[in-house]
Amino acid sequence: MHKKGLSEVVTTLIIVLIALAAIGIVWVVISNLISSGSEEIGLEQFSIDVDILSASISGNDVTITVKRSSGDGNLTGMKFILSDGLNSEDFTESESLAKLQTKTFVVTLISLDSNSVKTVSVAPIYSRNNEDVLGGVTDTYNFKICTPACTNPDICVNGRCVCTETRTDEEVCIDEEAGCGNVQDICGDIVDCDEATGGCVDPYSCSGNSCVPFT
Repeated sequence: MHKKGLSEVVTTLIIVLIALAAIGIVWVVISNLISSGSEEIGLEQFSIDVDILSASISGNDVTITVKRSSGDGNLTGMKFILSDGLNSEDFTESESLAKLQTKTFVVTLISLDSNSVKTVSVAPIYSRNNEDVLGGVTDTYNFKICTPACTNPDICVNGRCVCTETRTDEEVCIDEEAGCGNVQDICGDIVDCDEATGGCVDPYSCSGNSCVPFT
């Protein structure tokens, strides 16, 4: 009985020692991973913050105004990501911003339809160990969508179709905020036109004292 009890104690001690050794090995592996990961992370991606103050679309050009926060870190550039909800197009700007500096960038869409763009996001690019590293997205701007989509030569500006045609006829005023083809009135007069004497220019005709497109 005495020998049996002693062997059970020895067996238990061996199991405990094996468990402790296994824990020690696992801890060494985890410590190395944590140490390696901390070197990879760096503090820049937490301190560098870029906000989008405003954005607008004119034709295929997207104008984006951004401002950097007061955080530290060596900001070397930014990546703008534009999306229509399904597809995206990104642009890299290799320009730095000082703390609290504001700057405006213009990018030209290539693959996305300007009338379908819903958002633009910004991700900072910072320098670490003499290498450029892309950080995570720090801000996203939501565009107002023109519904229905604008037709040429109208363009979508802040969710509104705006006429881009230049009318030189001094007899007719175009309401650009309402879109192309919307005649406002004869400049300086109370009514658009007179059915007897006219007053409209092609491609409009006078109907009920208003200039309307030919049908």
